[in-house]
Amino acid sequence: MKKLMIAAAAAVVGVSVASATDYVYDFSASLKTTTGAEGKDTKVTYTVNLGKNDTGKWWYDDELFTETADGKFKNASNDTVNIEKALKAGNSKYPWKLNTSVVKTDEDKAALAAALGFNEATGVTTYNVQKTYKGKDVWCETFKYKKTIAAECYRKATSVKLTRTVNATDCCDDTGWNIDGDDVTVYFINRFGAQTFDKADDVEGLFSFGEDFDTADGTNAGFALAGQGSWSEKAVKVDGDYVAGITKMSGNIVGFLPAPNCETCCADEADALAFECDGAASYTLPTAAYGTWSIKLNKKESFQD
Repeated sequence: MKKLMIAAAAAVVGVSVASATDYVYDFSASLKTTTGAEGKDTKVTYTVNLGKNDTGKWWYDDELFTETADGKFKNASNDTVNIEKALKAGNSKYPWKLNTSVVKTDEDKAALAAALGFNEATGVTTYNVQKTYKGKDVWCETFKYKKTIAAECYRKATSVKLTRTVNATDCCDDTGWNIDGDDVTVYFINRFGAQTFDKADDVEGLFSFGEDFDTADGTNAGFALAGQGSWSEKAVKVDGDYVAGITKMSGNIVGFLPAPNCETCCADEADALAFECDGAASYTLPTAAYGTWSIKLNKKESFQD
């Protein structure tokens, strides 16, 4: 999957076309990001806790249930559930209980839980308010069921390395930088390290390339880079004369890449599953990428006709 992530990043920054003139830098970045991983069938146990809803209505008084003529049971019936005698009458402490002699299978329990608003991602039902009993908050009914989650592609952490070519027409020109043909936004480049300009041979800069962060949609990529490096008045020799410029820089990089997937041989690639913070499943979320970067002046390629 590493090569897929590298290919995705390459699609954003273009095809490698080193400039035939001016400054040429070898760029590399080591990134932490995500990749697609093949899952396997997994059995999950869900716990369903029932109490009252926000208005104080007890779970066993849900419209799902209808009391039998003898008052000993309640049937559960709606468009998706039809279980006779799903509840049995209890006592003053627990007026109605799950009839475990009838509701025995995982399928029936799952259907009953869903009818009571159970959210498998959050573990919460419509009746999610506990009763305070003898100074403690308690649930009035609890049951469990198991479900097999089919194997699928999901995201996991990985590391990738990107190597590119950076060109600059002028080290101090904010508009003359590109990475493999894709424009680089230069926010600033400063020289520092001494009280006088001629001795200020340290540099710092802030850059970005690709798409803006607020446009991340799972199909594009973008990065911001900050770092420090070195300036030399004799950076590279051109036709017998030295040209000044940045010789190297390094720092931190942060951004996003397209949603990853799992490679397949004779079928379409499977998108990798991730979850939003509220539990919603998604296959199209952008993936974060962060790490370190560096550029080093390629003297042999710079200022070549």
